[in-house]
Amino acid sequence: MSEGYSTRDLAKIHFSIETRADGSTGMVGDAVLALDANGYIIKSTVVTNSDGSKTTTFGGYDEEGTLAFQNRITVSTDAQSTTTQFDDDGNGIYDRSQTDVTTIASGMRQRAVSNFDTDGSEKNCTPSRPLPMGATSLGLMPR
Repeated sequence: MSEGYSTRDLAKIHFSIETRADGSTGMVGDAVLALDANGYIIKSTVVTNSDGSKTTTFGGYDEEGTLAFQNRITVSTDAQSTTTQFDDDGNGIYDRSQTDVTTIASGMRQRAVSNFDTDGSEKNCTPSRPLPMGATSLGLMPR
């Protein structure tokens, strides 16, 4: 799916009614901003990869149509891992990246967010404290 936006559109909102495992229903949805704070027109493309993960690419374009920045976000099939790559100046080179990984072991969930430089070296990592399954807050703590 590929979507583009004009300066008249502020957001694209998608929602649906889903049935939970217990049979109850609820509304789920997302919103994609069409303009960022700098007035760039945002275009997005979503691709399902061969392993089932999904990659969404967002590009920010100025009024002349020149790419000003691009972000590529890949979410694993189980939604436990997200990798975001940032091309901060639109030159086609990803300047930095971030991983957000959730692990589950012995009924405990832990999340770690790591930031990387262009060369792949880790800048920092922020792990959460282990939380029991079903906890609603991951409470990120500095390393």
